[in-house]
Amino acid sequence: MARATRHADARQPAETMTLLALAAALGGLDPAGLRRAVDVARQAGSLRGAWRLQRLLLAQDPTVEAWMGLAGLAAERGHPRAALACHRRAMAVAPRSIRPWNRVFAVLRQQASHTASALAMSCAEDRLGALPDLSMTRLRAAWQSGEGALCDTLLTREVPPRDLPERAEIAVARALARDDIATAEAELSALPGKTDPQRGLRLRAAILGAQGRHDAALHLLQAGPEDSPERLGALAEAQIRARLWPEAYATLAPLRREVRRARGGKRALRHLLALVDDLVADRALIAQARGCDPAGLARLAEAEPQSLMLALMVLDPPHARPDHAAPIPQRIVQYWEGPAPGRDLIGLMDSWRRHHPDWEHRLVTRAMAQTYLRRAGDPVAAQAFARARTPAARAALVRAAVLLHEGGLWAAPDARCQQSLAALTEGASVLVQQDGMGLVEPGLVGCAPGSALARLALRDAVQSVLRDEADADWLSLGKGALTRAAAAAALSESLRALPAHRARAWVALDCPVTQEPAADWLSFDPARYFG
Repeated sequence: MARATRHADARQPAETMTLLALAAALGGLDPAGLRRAVDVARQAGSLRGAWRLQRLLLAQDPTVEAWMGLAGLAAERGHPRAALACHRRAMAVAPRSIRPWNRVFAVLRQQASHTASALAMSCAEDRLGALPDLSMTRLRAAWQSGEGALCDTLLTREVPPRDLPERAEIAVARALARDDIATAEAELSALPGKTDPQRGLRLRAAILGAQGRHDAALHLLQAGPEDSPERLGALAEAQIRARLWPEAYATLAPLRREVRRARGGKRALRHLLALVDDLVADRALIAQARGCDPAGLARLAEAEPQSLMLALMVLDPPHARPDHAAPIPQRIVQYWEGPAPGRDLIGLMDSWRRHHPDWEHRLVTRAMAQTYLRRAGDPVAAQAFARARTPAARAALVRAAVLLHEGGLWAAPDARCQQSLAALTEGASVLVQQDGMGLVEPGLVGCAPGSALARLALRDAVQSVLRDEADADWLSLGKGALTRAAAAAALSESLRALPAHRARAWVALDCPVTQEPAADWLSFDPARYFG
């Protein structure tokens, strides 16, 4: 075994497997030795050899761990159905164990769909009952997938228990979506004293922010016990929400060198740094804006239409509503390019039809969009669409063009509709959803035809692409551009803005999807396979 390990360290799979096979043939490996041999074979890079040794281990020791080890090797070798079969054998060995099921959920998320994984969770609950770990897994999946009604059902059952911090985060968020501050407070108070203090601070700050008490939330976060990137990022976001932009810039200063050194990753922090840099670009303008009344702020915003800082300030107060708002048409528009949508995306798109059965629903493809822009008499936008290098840039152009010419509600394909938005569109010419800092989310935008929001968003998107800026730049194509355009619309149109904590009652953005499942997984039925 020692010689085999040395060959494995040298990445010599042939020599390693020769020695391991000899040891196994001579009967010199007990179950512990075979487990070590499997690890050595994997270390040498021989998955096929590790598979053979794992099968020898199963012959000697047919435990749930051995079957799960074989399932893991099958998945690594690119045989997910064999992995599922091994997990099913593990379930037969240990019918009350949750561990094989957890691996099944992961395989189905990767290979089939999140929908199939959720169905497998239902099968597991039918077989095992409402175990706390299983219920927490199911609640987490329902929350991530935007299934609010299922979340409420699972939370009402109080399984998992109320003292689990992750459960409390979801319960508080669901209560805030209903504007139920009392329930959010009760869920937070149910957490034990040993809970991570950072988590408790974030939840308390979220409750204060939902009440509009941004200064109190900020004070709470400033009293945090450590200067981790997560805490500094949360503090900077709270400072931005409280419109303390220079302070947010100073808060993020310790992270700048770390983010610059990082190759890839830290995307959220990079976006936050870019946002803060944009907000503090003109400090004299900040001082001028803070001394303005609402009318003066509106005049200043009209004079400085490219200022994101002014746009956020314009979107803060209640918006005046004209007596006769141009109606938002009852039309839902979505954009998709690439192969046919998988099971997850189809389910998300169907949620919009289900809650708006009388509305027009239009799915725009890449080919359809190019034709639409040419026929709309907008050759510059058509040229920008042809030059755009990413789906995000093309979606930004399609979104602005369709809303400008026809109006309606734009919904991202990975957004789930929780309930009808008809009441929200009544009496409004523009409907937007804001994130926690007040920026407008690209995943849900609605307006009447000819709205300033769509006109300015289209102009900025076209200019950004034709100037060959980064196509996925969220300041020039996504949240930044839409926030500036929404602020311009708010000066003359009836705008309704959904705050982040309330928006989830209607729409869940960025739901996880399995983009392109293999064809043989499209009809996979967990109920029949595990029933």
